[in-house]
Amino acid sequence: MATITSTPATPSPRPRIPNPRRHPLLALRFILLRYLTLGGPFWLPLPERFNPLAHLFFALGYFVSEGYVSTLLCVLIPLFLQMTDWQLQRKKCAYGGKRFPNYVTPADLQQAPANREALRLLGSNALFQMLKEELRLLFRLLRAAQLAYRKEFTYENGWQPLHKAAMVVLLRVAQISAALRHKGGHALAEECVRYQARVIWNELFHDAPVPKVYAKWLLPLEDLLPREKKRLTIHLWHEQAAGRPIAAPFAERYPAWERELTG
Repeated sequence: MATITSTPATPSPRPRIPNPRRHPLLALRFILLRYLTLGGPFWLPLPERFNPLAHLFFALGYFVSEGYVSTLLCVLIPLFLQMTDWQLQRKKCAYGGKRFPNYVTPADLQQAPANREALRLLGSNALFQMLKEELRLLFRLLRAAQLAYRKEFTYENGWQPLHKAAMVVLLRVAQISAALRHKGGHALAEECVRYQARVIWNELFHDAPVPKVYAKWLLPLEDLLPREKKRLTIHLWHEQAAGRPIAAPFAERYPAWERELTG
């Protein structure tokens, strides 16, 4: 009798994320398509016919024009979600504790895109301050949607309303970034997002160190191109002349930049 031998099945290769720098919208969609199952049991499938940005079709241009922020969010979203799981496994702070609680409430489900004209009229420091609350809200909605899907827990009508609200908040982050970019360039917007991401990280996780592989994405931008620094400096000079405070990420660097430009 012939011996029958079994050949182990070859595991399917994991899909690779598109290059976030070259294809920010595709990469962001890739991340959002999979965040619901991130950290869940291995058997948890992706939702069927799930298009995470479907109801934002009218605004997809934001995630292309603000590609530098889309790229950054491709790192920040899975980083914050995974860190929440890691912290809970270690019985460490993951939701900000008593000082900075970041739990979702029913009111968080009611979201609308920002008023572009209102954003245009704000100074860069006001926009910078708005980013903090938007990012905090984004991460708590994504986490709530993730838990609702992972645990089959019903929050109001399930995970879908949580996800939809999170995508509107994501759009507002891109809208604020666009307003900042129009004022002072890409570096102004990205530096503001990075700064507030660091603040929120320290609040939620009580100053836990950022994993080394991700640390560079939360650090201040370095080696700005001369034209970027010049545009930033001129913008900050106008902000100061108008009596507006300079946003925290640039408060220490602006005096030196101004001397370079006028010196």
